[in-house]
Amino acid sequence: MPFGRGSRVAVGGPPGSGTTTLLRRIALTLVRSHPDLELTVVLAGVRPEEVTEWKAESELAVAGGGFDRSVEEASWSLGVSPARTFRKITFPLIFPGVLSAMLFSFTLSYDEFSRTLFTAGGQLTLPLAIYGTFSVEIHPNIFAFGVLTTLFSFS
Repeated sequence: MPFGRGSRVAVGGPPGSGTTTLLRRIALTLVRSHPDLELTVVLAGVRPEEVTEWKAESELAVAGGGFDRSVEEASWSLGVSPARTFRKITFPLIFPGVLSAMLFSFTLSYDEFSRTLFTAGGQLTLPLAIYGTFSVEIHPNIFAFGVLTTLFSFS
């Protein structure tokens, strides 16, 4: 996949597989070969030491951090169920990340629909089936399901 200015790339892998090292080498190579390039790196779910190393070794804009599990463990030691711990502690902490991932995936999928609409030919694909259903009639069950899902996630 070719990279261009304005590209976004996600690199992932299991701990200890060298993904952050690979990403660091790619980022430093890009910055050295294109000095006018503004590169921002977001390190999600990595140790704070790795974020510090990135900031110390390079002049990149680096953001990152991990998830502190001590609050969850404290609630479990008090006898709170895992489901309630997730609803009351974990989900509010990760909600900004979940919301931004939803908005990002919506933005990416918005372009996919127009491509599907113009290139599907005679085939009925899932995006076209959903569009066809919503353009003819929207069932009230969909709204009820959405409201219940939203209420459940906030309770």
